[in-house]
Formats: sequence, structure tokens, C-alpha cells
Amino acid sequence: MKLSTTSLRVLALASSFLLARTPAAAQDVCGGSAIAADVAFVSITQGGVQHLSLHVPPDESQIPWHLIGSMSGTHPGSAYFASGGLYLNQDRYMNLMATGHSPLVQGGTAEAYGVLVPFDTQGNARLRVVVPPGVYPALVGRTVRHGFYRFSSLTLLPHCGSNTVPLTFAP
Repeated sequence: MKLSTTSLRVLALASSFLLARTPAAAQDVCGGSAIAADVAFVSITQGGVQHLSLHVPPDESQIPWHLIGSMSGTHPGSAYFASGGLYLNQDRYMNLMATGHSPLVQGGTAEAYGVLVPFDTQGNARLRVVVPPGVYPALVGRTVRHGFYRFSSLTLLPHCGSNTVPLTFAP
């Protein structure tokens, strides 16, 4: 069925009206999601902790955001997450996190799609990447990266991806 020009105009007008009546956060306006880390290296021998500070605008703090990670870099990025601005390559670590398993990250709730980030009303959250001493010796020299995102209320795809932070495993 081919839509007429008039039908297309009516659909566009109706969409504009609905978006105008929808709160900004639900319109998928991205702004200000960021992640930072206090260290970039952790010793596999001694173990250690990387503290992650995450921030979103306060009006988006009650929207579910998920942390996800990758051990195989950021380029070109998984097409699924890159469509939302989060550039992490898909690998086993990402698959573990995306299926509700969080082997290193603490402070959030592991669930499907990654670790649910517990933001306060100001839009701040803190998580930890914990590396136990003597564990994962094959990881020496490898780097894991984490970033976070939320789902679009319009497309139900990843949206508003953050920057990523690295953690390199040292001897």
C-alpha cells in the first residue's frame, strides 16, 4: 500500500504532537553520560580494585542504565552497541556480562544486558572492578574496557552510550 502525501503529513504531525507531549528523557535526548576510573593498571599477582565513577544527568538517573565490557577493544565495535554510541567489540567477556554474569564488576546488579547501575538522584554511581590476587594469570598484558548505556524508549535498542575506560592487567 502506498501512502499519499497527505497521509504522510498527518503521520508526521501526529508524531510531532506525541513527541512534544513526551518528557525529554523519554524522547531519547542524550547528554552527559560519562565514566571515569581511578587507576588504569591492576596487578594480577597482588590483585586490586579499579573504582569506576559514572554520571548521567539527574533527570535520567531513574532510567535503567547498564554497564558492559569487552576484552577485545573498541574498534570497530559491536554493531548492536555502536548503534547507540557505545564502541566495544563483542567477545566472551561481553557475552558473560550480557547474560547476567559479572565476573569482575561489583556494586551493581548483574542482569541480562549487563550490570544495572545504581544511580543516585543526582545522577552519580560508583562501581568496582575487583581482580582477586593470583587469579587469571593468562590475562597479563590484556586490557578490559567498560562503558555503559541505556535502551531507547522509541526503538528499544542501545542508546546514549558513554565513553569507555581501560583496565590493563599487569604481572
